[in-house]
Amino acid sequence: MVDAIVKNIFKDRNFFMTQSKTTPLIFKAAGIILAAAAAATLIPYSNVDSACILSYKALCPFSPVSTAILMYCAVMAFRQSGKQNRSLSS
Repeated sequence: MVDAIVKNIFKDRNFFMTQSKTTPLIFKAAGIILAAAAAATLIPYSNVDSACILSYKALCPFSPVSTAILMYCAVMAFRQSGKQNRSLSS
Protein backbone atom coordinates (compact mmCIF):
# COMPACT_ATOMS: atom_id res chain seq x y z
CA MET A 1 0.00 0.00 0.00
CA VAL A 2 2.73 2.45 0.96
CA ASP A 3 4.74 1.51 -2.12
CA ALA A 4 1.82 2.41 -4.36
CA ILE A 5 1.45 5.81 -2.69
CA VAL A 6 5.18 6.54 -3.00
CA LYS A 7 5.18 5.47 -6.67
CA ASN A 8 2.25 7.79 -7.40
CA ILE A 9 3.98 10.71 -5.71
CA PHE A 10 7.26 10.21 -7.55
CA LYS A 11 5.58 9.41 -10.88
CA ASP A 12 5.68 13.09 -11.73
CA ARG A 13 9.32 14.11 -11.32
CA ASN A 14 8.42 17.79 -11.01
CA PHE A 15 6.10 17.15 -8.05
CA PHE A 16 8.44 18.84 -5.56
CA MET A 17 9.53 21.56 -7.98
CA THR A 18 6.08 23.05 -8.56
CA GLN A 19 5.42 26.48 -7.11
CA SER A 20 2.13 27.93 -6.06
CA LYS A 21 1.06 31.48 -6.74
CA THR A 22 0.92 32.21 -3.01
CA THR A 23 4.66 31.68 -2.54
CA PRO A 24 5.63 35.26 -3.59
CA LEU A 25 2.99 36.63 -1.22
CA ILE A 26 4.46 34.65 1.65
CA PHE A 27 7.93 36.06 0.96
CA LYS A 28 6.57 39.61 0.66
CA ALA A 29 4.69 39.23 3.95
CA ALA A 30 7.83 37.88 5.61
CA GLY A 31 9.81 40.82 4.23
CA ILE A 32 7.32 43.33 5.61
CA ILE A 33 7.27 41.64 9.02
CA LEU A 34 11.08 41.52 9.15
CA ALA A 35 11.36 45.19 8.13
CA ALA A 36 8.86 46.17 10.84
CA ALA A 37 10.82 44.13 13.38
CA ALA A 38 14.02 45.89 12.29
CA ALA A 39 12.38 49.28 12.84
CA ALA A 40 11.05 48.14 16.22
CA THR A 41 14.55 47.33 17.47
CA LEU A 42 15.44 51.03 17.30
CA ILE A 43 12.49 52.27 19.38
CA PRO A 44 13.60 53.98 22.60
CA TYR A 45 12.39 52.19 25.73
CA SER A 46 13.08 53.68 29.14
CA ASN A 47 12.40 50.55 31.26
CA VAL A 48 15.61 48.83 30.16
CA ASP A 49 18.54 48.50 32.58
CA SER A 50 21.42 48.82 30.12
CA ALA A 51 21.93 51.00 27.09
CA CYS A 52 22.46 49.62 23.62
CA ILE A 53 25.59 50.06 21.50
CA LEU A 54 24.23 53.40 20.22
CA SER A 55 24.31 54.62 23.88
CA TYR A 56 20.58 55.02 24.46
CA LYS A 57 18.05 52.70 26.04
CA ALA A 58 16.37 50.93 23.15
CA LEU A 59 13.80 48.16 22.97
CA CYS A 60 16.53 45.78 21.80
CA PRO A 61 19.94 45.94 23.55
CA PHE A 62 21.69 44.79 20.36
CA SER A 63 20.08 47.55 18.27
CA PRO A 64 22.41 48.24 15.38
CA VAL A 65 23.44 44.61 14.94
CA SER A 66 19.94 43.17 15.16
CA THR A 67 18.58 45.92 12.91
CA ALA A 68 21.17 45.15 10.24
CA ILE A 69 20.50 41.41 10.41
CA LEU A 70 16.73 41.86 10.22
CA MET A 71 16.99 44.33 7.33
CA TYR A 72 19.27 41.93 5.45
CA CYS A 73 16.73 39.13 5.93
CA ALA A 74 13.91 41.44 4.80
CA VAL A 75 15.79 42.38 1.62
CA MET A 76 16.51 38.72 0.88
CA ALA A 77 12.82 37.85 1.36
CA PHE A 78 11.80 40.64 -1.06
CA ARG A 79 14.38 39.48 -3.59
CA GLN A 80 13.14 35.91 -3.31
CA SER A 81 9.56 37.05 -3.89
CA GLY A 82 10.72 38.82 -7.06
CA LYS A 83 12.46 35.67 -8.28
CA GLN A 84 9.33 33.65 -7.58
CA ASN A 85 7.22 36.15 -9.58
CA ARG A 86 9.57 35.91 -12.58
CA SER A 87 9.66 32.11 -12.52
CA LEU A 88 5.86 31.86 -12.33
CA SER A 89 5.31 34.24 -15.24
CA SER A 90 7.55 32.33 -17.64
